[in-house]
Amino acid sequence: MRGNEKRFGTVAVSTMVIVLLFSVPITIRATTTNLNTGESINLATVINNGLSVEIGDKIFADFGFTYNDFGAPDLDLASSNVNVKALSNNTGFGLEFQEPLSAVNTKTKDITFQYTAMVDPNFNNLISDIHLSIVATHSGAGTGVVNEVVYNDAFGGTQVGELDAYVAGPTETSDTLGTQVDKLWVSKFVEVSGHNGGPTSAASITSIDQTFSQMEIPEPGALFLTIVGLLGAVALKRRS
Repeated sequence: MRGNEKRFGTVAVSTMVIVLLFSVPITIRATTTNLNTGESINLATVINNGLSVEIGDKIFADFGFTYNDFGAPDLDLASSNVNVKALSNNTGFGLEFQEPLSAVNTKTKDITFQYTAMVDPNFNNLISDIHLSIVATHSGAGTGVVNEVVYNDAFGGTQVGELDAYVAGPTETSDTLGTQVDKLWVSKFVEVSGHNGGPTSAASITSIDQTFSQMEIPEPGALFLTIVGLLGAVALKRRS
């Protein structure tokens, strides 16, 4: 009888372990891909695998992509047609979207990109400025624009900056954030149109560059010494 009880107890414990294994939520963490300046990765690969991309001191994640077109039938643009390239310049680290977006005559096409930009926790920086530039062409009545809105808490949340670049110019712009942050939520709306101007009216945007400037957060000791120095200077000035 005791043998049967022992076997029953073993089966009950095993069943409980299996139930617990299936009832405990499993968290799947995104894999971070490091890119050096000039290296690129396909956007579809990033989205389909839930990847994060680290470029310098910035981590880019939560990528999203949607595409629409209007007018005569044409080939759809997919995320697999877009590459993400690592950037580094005098303003900071960032990324470039490379895509063959063009519209002629009756066509209007648009893309929406979304992603987050965060300072790597290993770096003592905060994002202070955002920079946008595009490579574009147009002819006839063709027009195009990249409108970018950045938030500091969620997509569609608290807006802290907005940028616009145009096919006919200006093709480069920047914005200073009111408050320095360690993470931004970025939404880009990209549109090109031939505006029914005939076969010679066209617009294209082949690349969109995005970089972020940052300011270093002073270490507590350095900040204390700076404050002491300022107070000392004020005291000396009063004595004189």
